[in-house]
Amino acid sequence: MKPISSKALCIAAFVVLASLLVGYGLAPWRAMITTAEAASPPMAVGGWSMVAAAQPATPPARSGAQHFLSIGGGATGGAFFIVAAAMATVLEKNIPGLKVTAESTAASTENARRLGRGEMELGLVAADVAFYASEGAREFVKDSRKYDNLRVVMRGYSSPLHMFTLASSNIKSVEDIKGKRVYVLAGTTIQAHLPAALKAFGITNKDYKEVGAAHEAICNAVRENQADVGIISGGAPMVAVTDLTTRHDVRFLAIPRDRADQIHKENPWYVPGVIKAGVYRGLVQDVPSVEVPIFLVARKDLDVELIYKMTKALAEHTAALKAVYPLAGEFTAETSTRDAPIVPFHAGAEKYYKEKGLLK
Repeated sequence: MKPISSKALCIAAFVVLASLLVGYGLAPWRAMITTAEAASPPMAVGGWSMVAAAQPATPPARSGAQHFLSIGGGATGGAFFIVAAAMATVLEKNIPGLKVTAESTAASTENARRLGRGEMELGLVAADVAFYASEGAREFVKDSRKYDNLRVVMRGYSSPLHMFTLASSNIKSVEDIKGKRVYVLAGTTIQAHLPAALKAFGITNKDYKEVGAAHEAICNAVRENQADVGIISGGAPMVAVTDLTTRHDVRFLAIPRDRADQIHKENPWYVPGVIKAGVYRGLVQDVPSVEVPIFLVARKDLDVELIYKMTKALAEHTAALKAVYPLAGEFTAETSTRDAPIVPFHAGAEKYYKEKGLLK
């Protein structure tokens, strides 16, 4: 075992001291530790996670009946992290004694795993990830277990499948991508979202030339005619797509409702949706597509009354959420109860929705 450097020991000592100060309600120190967590991934010192040392997994009761919770977001600066931070702000302001930290994580998959293992209290999780985590399938097969303790608190915005090309091209439908150069967002989009959608059209990645890439690279490739079609699954508007449509006329390819229904039937986490008119320059009418809802998920074992209060606080302060970030404002009671959730509601959230007459 390598000796621990003096620098690492100093950092560890600082974090432990800061966490103690947090417990006594010193907000400035808490803000510092939150910023440090957001800026870098958890660091292990002597076998202990620095985030775990500063942010206990199980919310302890302290003097003044304070409770400490964390919400798993995503990469710092990304939509998941900003939404989680907005929620943390609203919850702390409206629930006395509750201290909430938005954690910078690798997003849905990490959040689902850490929730399932009891290492986190709440997290933002895409519908397909929540579904497969609870089933122990897809990327969770190697875990050799089902994370069946995931429970939905709220449903928010959705990530529609964007399929686009320059308006000057002769590609006018999904079927027209055969034989074309197609740049697809690396990760879940290329691995799962796109194959599930194209199956309804009888198309596989053997029917076109596929390249996995990041958001900006995809849009640049379309702009420079290196790609015929770009495909990204994500909340609209996306910065890279907005930039492309600002400078060029773009055509979005529609997924008709009958195909969307077929896709949903085979993949319950994929639901019919639209890319709304006006969200991008030149988009004058809704474009039918399929989309993946994003959920705020909690562990099943969290206190019913606490989750009830959290659900109530978020549902009744959507304007405050929206003021921080527009997509955060889409987490509403009405959206949450529009369809049956991909995994069951937490009992505390269910209590609130029934009280409001949104669930029977």
